[in-house]
Amino acid sequence: MKRPELVEVEWLDATGDDAWEEHAKIRRVTPARCFTVGHLMARDDTAIIVAGSWNADHANYTLIPMGTVVAVRPLAYRNERKG
Repeated sequence: MKRPELVEVEWLDATGDDAWEEHAKIRRVTPARCFTVGHLMARDDTAIIVAGSWNADHANYTLIPMGTVVAVRPLAYRNERKG
């Protein structure tokens, strides 16, 4: 398998709290902004899949629904940096 592209995925995640909070505070809550860095294994209209580690046959992975993705940024491997 060819080495997959290295990417940073910026995405929004659900957030919550089981503590009792005032309604005014709850109305100010926003989604959690998350960043995942990994090897791009697959991407389509519904999801992006990045792997933290991989070999020819297996990988550990995170699947992120595309509806939550803010941006996907390509990264360079250390030995491929320009300059």
